[in-house]
Amino acid sequence: MQEKQTLKSTAAKPYSHVVVVGVDGAGGWFKEADTPHFDRIFQDGAVTYRALASNPTISAECWGSMLLGVGPEIHRLTNEIVSSQLYPADSPFPSLFRRIREAMPDAALGSYCDWDPITAGIVEQNLGVSHDTAPDTKLTPVICDYVRTEKPTFLFIQFDSVDGAGHGNGYGTPKHLQRISEVDALIADVHRAYCDAGIIGDTLFTVIADHGGHGTGHGGWTDEEKYVTFAAAGKTVCRGELQEMNIRDLAAIVLYALGLNRPALDEQGWTAQLPPGLFDDSAIEPYRDLSHLTGAAPRVSRTPHTSELTEKERKPMQPLKFYLITDTHYFKNSLGAYGEAYEEFMDGEQKCFGETQSINEAAFAFLAQDAQADIILIAGDLSFNGEKESHKAFSKLLHEVQEKSGKRIYVVTAGHDFNEHPFAYNETGRIEPEGTAFTELYDFYKDFGYESAIAFNEAHLSYVAQLSEGVRLLVICNDVDGKKHITYDDDFLGWIETQARQAQQDGQMMIAMEHYPVLPGQPMLGLIGDAWQAESKKLVETLADNGVHLIFTGHMHNQSINEAVTEKGNRFYDVCTGSAIGWPAFIRLVTVRDEKTVEIESIPVPDFDWDKQGLSSKDYLIRQFERMIRRYLDAMANDTPRFMRKVHIKQSPALVKILGLVGKKLNKMTVGQFARLLLVKADPRIKDTSFVDFAVDIVRTIFEGNQPFVEGTPGGDTLLKVFRRMRPFVRHFKDSQGNALDFYETMKHTVGNYGIDDYNAVLKLK
Repeated sequence: MQEKQTLKSTAAKPYSHVVVVGVDGAGGWFKEADTPHFDRIFQDGAVTYRALASNPTISAECWGSMLLGVGPEIHRLTNEIVSSQLYPADSPFPSLFRRIREAMPDAALGSYCDWDPITAGIVEQNLGVSHDTAPDTKLTPVICDYVRTEKPTFLFIQFDSVDGAGHGNGYGTPKHLQRISEVDALIADVHRAYCDAGIIGDTLFTVIADHGGHGTGHGGWTDEEKYVTFAAAGKTVCRGELQEMNIRDLAAIVLYALGLNRPALDEQGWTAQLPPGLFDDSAIEPYRDLSHLTGAAPRVSRTPHTSELTEKERKPMQPLKFYLITDTHYFKNSLGAYGEAYEEFMDGEQKCFGETQSINEAAFAFLAQDAQADIILIAGDLSFNGEKESHKAFSKLLHEVQEKSGKRIYVVTAGHDFNEHPFAYNETGRIEPEGTAFTELYDFYKDFGYESAIAFNEAHLSYVAQLSEGVRLLVICNDVDGKKHITYDDDFLGWIETQARQAQQDGQMMIAMEHYPVLPGQPMLGLIGDAWQAESKKLVETLADNGVHLIFTGHMHNQSINEAVTEKGNRFYDVCTGSAIGWPAFIRLVTVRDEKTVEIESIPVPDFDWDKQGLSSKDYLIRQFERMIRRYLDAMANDTPRFMRKVHIKQSPALVKILGLVGKKLNKMTVGQFARLLLVKADPRIKDTSFVDFAVDIVRTIFEGNQPFVEGTPGGDTLLKVFRRMRPFVRHFKDSQGNALDFYETMKHTVGNYGIDDYNAVLKLK
């Protein structure tokens, strides 16, 4: 279809600059929200809160109408299309950017959108349009810098957070209105940039919403969905309330303001008009009633995203099941795991080493044949320490599982997966097999999440996967090329927020996976910097406040489920799972019942083929764990420098001597004798227990989870007395991230579980 005629501009070019600030999902609620900047900017301009959206009231359909000047029954764009296809350069319905570029070859054009599919899926490529995508608050300074330096002829902006607030909290609710108020401040920043650039007097400044919402969705034709805000300010704009306007009229407004020709009305094509009373121009053609098009049902079939269905149309989410296994630490046994040096190394290891190939083969044989779920998540530290041959063998194992069982596998890598100097052991001592660079990990694991991702961040090997029709997985990694256990910078947090917001907009539940715990597995582990995500609070808020309430982690080889609530009142859970190759060794079976309910079940890692000296797999793994603790306590007494190296204590002759004496005493004490040192009495039932045995039980159960030393038990009551006695001497107590802690409460909840069951639990996300 080609345009056969055009309407020439009826007046001399009135503006050199036009800006459109689009506020996704704001509907007509600017009228109800506290928007002092909007009110000031448009106090002498034209405003309406009843501009008519396009039908259906969905983002792609509505933004497409505005930028193309034709209705959705003609342009046929949907969210699915604009998210996956570039807008054709030869479309019979050119975007405003193409029309302006063809008429004004040197014009500076910009498209800055939180929702990137607008720039790619509604605007032609290769037009020289400056563009960027980021969350609203991070995008605004970039926009303002662009305005001040480039003084654009046409600038289109899309802010997305208001729509996210509508989906998350309900349209028209206090939180939705509050977000409009926050975006009002961003609009003021953009307006100020035009003032700073000295071009506001020659600028048509507009704000428009694409649609509203009903409940927590949109896509229907209720008043709350179809009526939206439009406002314009400029030297030829008439003051007052507009009585008639359709959002597709924005295209005609922009072309008129720049003095460019507009296509003539065509009910099979261009239907954008100039709203009556907007401009002070008597020569503007009369406004035609095209309501028979506006209110019509679309003439093409569509499958809207869940978020854009009305409550009646919304289908209940189907339950999803998957397995979670972590810290597989696969080591190809033929590289070498034996000898005197090997045994000495294993004295200080919580996890197995030479046995890991057998353990993994048993675990993945179980996962391949078990029919409860067809998805497997692996939360990092895939190899023992970055041996290239281990990665080759583990990748081969995963391919075999995938091919034989048809199960989908998604991984995240971590610090143990890339290393220039890995190690192994043989009769000669420590040897060095070939290592793996971070840049090589993609090729090893591209078939386990990376290549099928719907969003991918190469620098972080992070991605988004579609697990089911209603559930997405956000995989994030903080061990990157050249750096390990990093603090996420604003750019990467922005990427995370964008993915979370996109999931909300698409009506998708999103869960996350990272290697490092985001919340300390047990309170005392928060004292160890390497035990949890750096600057955890930022990540928790970025996730939970944008609809991601659950993350699966590993790293610390402990079994725990912890909960936090953000300042905005959003709940967040961290489900940390024990290592597959060291005690506690468990696999999680996760059932996502719906957006609010997730069930966690723990399954022991199956028996594995190894000479376990008559022990069960469980007892064999526990023996290795306890071997580590006992050797540490023994080294404190008999090899104090080695003990201090292991626990990272700076050595001095005096401290070596003191710790050595303390170690010798502790290794000979009973629990009763230790308690008396602190002027408390141990429970009679445990007073004669070896202090070392008691300490071993405490440490092991901290990692096992469901710690048994609670109030009302012999061990719990004794420990609580000790902690109360020590409390006055530990007044300034902080975790590794500077958060103040109460010593007594920290220790109480470290040795005893008073909260969520660490093995089997039902989590209420909202």
